[in-house]
Amino acid sequence: MVKCMDKLKNWFIVDAHSDYGLKIYSDYLNKKENSLKEHLNSLRIGNIRLEALTIGGDFDLFPNMNIREYKTIDNVIKCIISEIKVNSSETLLIKNEGDLKEILKSKKVGFILALEGAGPIGKNLSNLFKLRKLGLRSLMLTHNEKNQFADGCMVKEPKGLTKLGKTLIEELNNLGIIIDVSHLSEPSFWDLLKTCEKPIIASHSNSKTICNHPRNLTDEQIEAIANTGGVIGINFFSKFLRQDFHKSSINDVLKHINYMIDLVGIDHVGLGPDFLDYCIEDLLKLNPQLSVSNKKQFFPEGLENVESIPRLVISLKESNFSNRDIEKILGLNFIRVYEKIIREN
Repeated sequence: MVKCMDKLKNWFIVDAHSDYGLKIYSDYLNKKENSLKEHLNSLRIGNIRLEALTIGGDFDLFPNMNIREYKTIDNVIKCIISEIKVNSSETLLIKNEGDLKEILKSKKVGFILALEGAGPIGKNLSNLFKLRKLGLRSLMLTHNEKNQFADGCMVKEPKGLTKLGKTLIEELNNLGIIIDVSHLSEPSFWDLLKTCEKPIIASHSNSKTICNHPRNLTDEQIEAIANTGGVIGINFFSKFLRQDFHKSSINDVLKHINYMIDLVGIDHVGLGPDFLDYCIEDLLKLNPQLSVSNKKQFFPEGLENVESIPRLVISLKESNFSNRDIEKILGLNFIRVYEKIIREN
């Protein structure tokens, strides 16, 4: 892997979806400080230069926090920002175009703060403005559930955006906050498209044609995202790659990449791995049908964590992708959208 990194050290890789933000706060509550430093070491090995750290989402993996409360979201963000400051010689919180430009030309690792599930904002959107001031720059309306804004992808008989949800979309456009449609139900997705004026992303979603899972996107949704100028980040989680997920491999990731490129072109595909290697034991507790010996069933063998990303790069090169196309998939496509939406303060 070291030799791989020597060859690939010039690639600028974006991880468009990481739950490690929750891990940082969980460690803080457990009196373990500066867990970002440990994560940074892994990001360096994987050559990740920019990562979207999510707040919210998989709260069930961290029972020591109530992620549904606004106060918790506020605390998680402040904790992450504190650790970024502690590691300021190596890291930078991305708040504006200038920060993006600095990351592109420096050797620092950039972080974008992303809220996964807007429920904790409440019905008073003044909380959104507070989060934006702190540094929030990306937002998913829902996780899997229904909230005051929209329905998530696991809701039975889902509906579209609520009136408050439509107002939220308008405010996100005004504030220069990226809108992420991963986890959103189809009716809410199509309502959002009618309201949104900017490119949108699906930070960690795959093709439903290849793998028929509620978390994945139909061809029509993929095309709609591309038509906004947006990007879909390929998710490495095995259950979203193929129906018989225990057989997943790097080739399945390539299959989703190739399918989307054939459908909408090279400019609309990126990486949103959704790695959870740091809490596999908790995942096993929540999935008792899997044994400890089958940890690899969560992710393809050889693509289990951020340190393994170079293996995918090698596979892309072996699949005869041009260097320019690989650069787009690895990060430039997401950078294009980030630059367009994230404005100067």
